[in-house]
Amino acid sequence: MPLILPGNVASATASTTYTVANSCRFDGSSSRLAKSSATGTSNTKGTISWWLKRGKLGVAERFINSNNVYGAPGYLQMYFETGDTLRIQVFGGAGSTTEFITDRKFRDPNAWYHMVFSYDSTPATPSSSSIRLFINGTQETSFSTETYASQNVVHYFHEGNFQVGSTTSGSYFSGYMAEVVMCDGQAYAASDFGEFDSDSPTIWKPKDVSGLTFGDNGFYLDFEDSANLGNDANGGTDFGETNLAAADQATDTPTNNFCIMSPVISSSYPILSGGNNIVTGISTNNGNTAASMAVQAGKWYAEVEFDAINGDYPGVGMWQLSHSAYGRCVNGGNNNEPGDDPAGFEYNPEGEVKVNTSWSAFGSAVSAGDIVQIALDCDNGAAYVGVEGVWQGSGDPTSGASKTGAAVTWTPADKPQGVAFGENCYNGSVTKYNFGNGYFGTTAVTSTNADDAGIGSFEFDVPTGYYALCTKNIKAYGG
Repeated sequence: MPLILPGNVASATASTTYTVANSCRFDGSSSRLAKSSATGTSNTKGTISWWLKRGKLGVAERFINSNNVYGAPGYLQMYFETGDTLRIQVFGGAGSTTEFITDRKFRDPNAWYHMVFSYDSTPATPSSSSIRLFINGTQETSFSTETYASQNVVHYFHEGNFQVGSTTSGSYFSGYMAEVVMCDGQAYAASDFGEFDSDSPTIWKPKDVSGLTFGDNGFYLDFEDSANLGNDANGGTDFGETNLAAADQATDTPTNNFCIMSPVISSSYPILSGGNNIVTGISTNNGNTAASMAVQAGKWYAEVEFDAINGDYPGVGMWQLSHSAYGRCVNGGNNNEPGDDPAGFEYNPEGEVKVNTSWSAFGSAVSAGDIVQIALDCDNGAAYVGVEGVWQGSGDPTSGASKTGAAVTWTPADKPQGVAFGENCYNGSVTKYNFGNGYFGTTAVTSTNADDAGIGSFEFDVPTGYYALCTKNIKAYGG
């Protein structure tokens, strides 16, 4: 099963007739979308809906904000605080403010959250019945701060400069956003943007929003045009883009959640960036990290570009979860490596493989810019390594039970907790992962090889029977 915390992983188990094709990746610097507009249908009723997958934890990050430039100095801002709570503020410009700070902490960077902020200040006494925050389909009711503005205080959803992603240094957003919608003049509920799955009623999934009433200044960002990520699919004025490019269009979405390297399952020293697909080793100590999804069955494929090498680092490979070394990776240990596991392994730039703490010659050396392929056969208990399209050690990932040329083998029944892609890194080493999103970090693949399910975009041919590690494939082919 996927090693993910309980955020929202709709397509891991749910069937959906509506597919979200793309998301937009924000890099934690100054990447953003913005546009200005004047007074629209209503400045006292409006709804904003968005899907979000966090990239970092424990940092203050604004992901939606609007500053009024046409009248009183009001503003809207939505952001995560350093304690990972969600804070929403609507300042009316005259000392009347709506403000929510959740008791809930959003500490799952490996799954998608759906959030809806529905605002209607027209009642004589605005309250939780007219100004509402929904998380994954359910209205949030537990707040450390819960303040409602006075009657008819404006919301500033569209009066001024509306931004997706922050312009403020020190609070830039890192992560993915999808299906960003603003409806001008309507106070919608979460059920207008998503629904609970009929077969798995605790799972929230998106639905088609094209039939909603958007009003004069409403918009819909679906991120399906890589040449114009700010395109308003509702037909309104497009958003301007800052530090966003075609490479920031992702196929990691609420209806198909892709594996990433997890900031939760990392030791002290790696830096994760590029949508958590770039791993940089820091300090003079080695560090380690692991993928956000672990698998117990099926066959899985990924590619890793060695962008920068420091001696015999990095070492890329696989953790096996039943060994304590993986637990130490989860708990912040630095000196334990995937190759310290009896059934884990790592492959380094010198062409060596490490298994059960011992290094041995295995294949070709790796130079900066080379791509290493990793194929995990969890059904038979074997892992294979390729370099630039050539399987090392005369390996054959399709050999099944014979496990021909595997870098490491194991008995699946002895590893009931499964295995996960992983890495040991060192000062200055840089690797860029492609789990099928079509990019090594932020650099697009030059080929477009999909798996047998037609999912993913890889540089080299995916071995027959192997799949990109994402929730659609986990549901269909094991995990």
